Amino acid sequence: MKNWRVSVHFLFLSISLFVFPFRAQSQDPRRVLSSAERYRMIQSISVDLQDVLNVIDTLYYKKLDYVDCYIKIQNGGLSNCLDPYSTYVTAKERADMEVERLDPTYFGVGIRMIFGVGDKLCLLIPMSDTISIETGVKAGDMLLSINDQPIFGLESDSVRKIIIEGLDTFSITVNRDGKKIGPLHLTRKLRYKTDVVFEKIDSTLARIYLFGFNAQSYVDLENTLRRVRKEIKSGSFILDLRYNPGGNTGSTINIIHLFARDSNRLVVTLKNTNTGWVAIDSVKKVGEFHDLNFVILNERRTASAAELFSGVMKSWKRAPIVGDTTFGKGVGQRYVLLPSGNFLHLSVFEMFLGDSANVRIQGVGIPPDYFIVNKPPSSKMIFRDDEFHTAVKVIKRTIH
Repeated sequence: MKNWRVSVHFLFLSISLFVFPFRAQSQDPRRVLSSAERYRMIQSISVDLQDVLNVIDTLYYKKLDYVDCYIKIQNGGLSNCLDPYSTYVTAKERADMEVERLDPTYFGVGIRMIFGVGDKLCLLIPMSDTISIETGVKAGDMLLSINDQPIFGLESDSVRKIIIEGLDTFSITVNRDGKKIGPLHLTRKLRYKTDVVFEKIDSTLARIYLFGFNAQSYVDLENTLRRVRKEIKSGSFILDLRYNPGGNTGSTINIIHLFARDSNRLVVTLKNTNTGWVAIDSVKKVGEFHDLNFVILNERRTASAAELFSGVMKSWKRAPIVGDTTFGKGVGQRYVLLPSGNFLHLSVFEMFLGDSANVRIQGVGIPPDYFIVNKPPSSKMIFRDDEFHTAVKVIKRTIH
């Protein structure tokens, strides 16, 4: 039986649904460019080709043969020479990214949609307690219909089209633990972005969804962890990193420091074997949340910075990991400005974990301590999150 894989979409912006697969640094390397896409990429790069090659030769995270790379780019674009996370970005594309990144708000209903690729079904996660109360939607609800139009069997693009073409107020029907619930009425309005969602399971346990690592999620996570300390008697929670494509390395390292139980512990070693550059980060003091108890939930599409976090927690024996082996993206990127005004989003370092800096993420991923993969929804469209229930069992053993 095929595993039920997921991709993440966020009801976002004026069109209400912002597609949120892997960010540029976490694109799926298994995706094959069409002939037309390859041609357009080669044409756009050609004006900057010499500068692109010079940047690659100078900054790429590992040494490549200059002439060989030139020939490969000419024949098939950047992906023919570099890793799949290194991309060419036009000045306009970069500007649009910055506008979106810097805008703290969006126009939508505040619900994240997690699509099952194989079964074309999706689960819903309200982005705050307020939204859950406002809409009646609860985490794990399975979407059945939008404005009485069934969505079973539809691809995510088709679901998105239904929502985009709808009104600012619309209704949905969901399946919750085998029961049909609805209609639930949703209204688009201006909301604040967040990658951190708190869910109180009971008086002894909470779940924190973390969908990305960035400066704002660091602040939001700090506040959420203080809420755990205040509202959860045991100080225990499940950190759900499923569907997390990664984010900023610096913010991830800052978040890691929050959980340190010892000082003078190595966090990560970043290496560029092309230039000889090495950066080492270590913990200097005990973290603010050293006393909190948690379990990490991962799956195949947990990637990049989320793998760095998981890997460090595993090497420290700080938190057990439940789920599946992660994606295996262990390289980090930066935007390099070209003379034309365009950019090369280039992999410039590889991450290594462990006191000997010998644990590699790239192409390997972080294995779980407790392996479990969710099964597809049943014929009655009932979905059981076995990964989550296993995580609950694991952490309940530690709660006294």
